[in-house]
Amino acid sequence: MYGTAVIGSALAFAAEHVWDAAQGRFHARTEAPDLHFHSVDHGACFEVGQARVTSVRASHMLDKPRLLIEQPALNYVIERDGVTVFYGLDSSYLLPETMKVLAGFHLDAVVLDATFGDLDIDPAQSGHMNFAMVAETVVELRAAGTLNDDAAIMVSHISLASVPPHDEIEADLASRGITLAYDGMVWDSEA
Repeated sequence: MYGTAVIGSALAFAAEHVWDAAQGRFHARTEAPDLHFHSVDHGACFEVGQARVTSVRASHMLDKPRLLIEQPALNYVIERDGVTVFYGLDSSYLLPETMKVLAGFHLDAVVLDATFGDLDIDPAQSGHMNFAMVAETVVELRAAGTLNDDAAIMVSHISLASVPPHDEIEADLASRGITLAYDGMVWDSEA
């Protein structure tokens, strides 16, 4: 598993403890989990199997008005077999340092957070996006020269509290040039 040091600390704690709700206390875990954690930070490049991955800062758990990082979060650029994908879930508008890194790539596809669908939200209060913010982000990526007109635009991390079920919204999104991801979906970079 790859992630920030905060995630590593949380996983290490979970690897050593078991919560006993009946007794209201922690106990030592008796079996070590089969987990290997690698701490990465914004801008790190690393190999996972045949893929090259670059981590970028996500705009997720930020107290934006006070400029405080509440919990560092990452998104990833994944390069494999001549195809480059930006995986940007759990993020609001892209941060300037993230756009700077992305400008160095030619993206074949982006997967963006669209938690709130067509619901109007205050970006200062959320670490997620709606469909309008996705459209703005796509325009910014195209203006930066990192995303051309034939790149695949996909959205995920949908909240059913804000977005109709997949079958009811899929065609509307397709008319906007957006593919709504679903469990088990396979994207074909040749299509």
